[in-house]
Amino acid sequence: MNPANSSLFNCIVNKGAIEKTDALNLYTKIWKSINENASERTFEQLGEAISTINSKISKFDQKIVEIEYELPEAEGTYLAFVSCTESSIDKLQTFWTQAEVELFRLMIRKFMAQDECCSSIIQCMNLAPEIKVQTITKAKVEEAIRKWINLGYFYEMDEKLYFGPRLIAEFSTSLLTQFKDQVDICDICKAIVFWGPRCGSCEEVFHKICIQKYLDRIQSCPTCKGAFGLTEQSD
Repeated sequence: MNPANSSLFNCIVNKGAIEKTDALNLYTKIWKSINENASERTFEQLGEAISTINSKISKFDQKIVEIEYELPEAEGTYLAFVSCTESSIDKLQTFWTQAEVELFRLMIRKFMAQDECCSSIIQCMNLAPEIKVQTITKAKVEEAIRKWINLGYFYEMDEKLYFGPRLIAEFSTSLLTQFKDQVDICDICKAIVFWGPRCGSCEEVFHKICIQKYLDRIQSCPTCKGAFGLTEQSD
């Protein structure tokens, strides 16, 4: 792996997830630090770099994936660093303490029980007494949450926590398996969807990018075939 790609990889790993345009600007900055006469990088060159990186890290069951993140005010295309070994949260025990893994699991369960699929840091800190595998203080809980925000697992907005792009990219299979009666599935791409436009006729929810592309071709709901009258974000 050349020095520029190595630096890009380390930056994405440290952030967990990064918006694609920010990644491109970062990649250009890296190249200019190596050669001040280097030209601006393009999205095509960024894509080639990611492909090269993935070819090197695949033997470690790791990958950088592209994900369309649709949380209002934070939506965009992100690059997320994920483990490909399996989708179980249990695999995190390799890197985190037992208490952190249990906290992570409890937070996901709490989020999935909420209509808005979110929670506050205070509410998550109050989960400390429910962790039985190890004693953990509220201060340590907050420290773990801050770490996960920085790693792209959660996104903080307006004093609330939401699933971050890395968590969605890495644990969608687990969420679909464990919460199949609580999650929405985009009827176009068949992937999990948390925030997106709902059909005004049947209330089906879709990824914004999926329904936009669909409606460019067919002016009706792909599920009920009725008029797609609303574009409001679902909570």
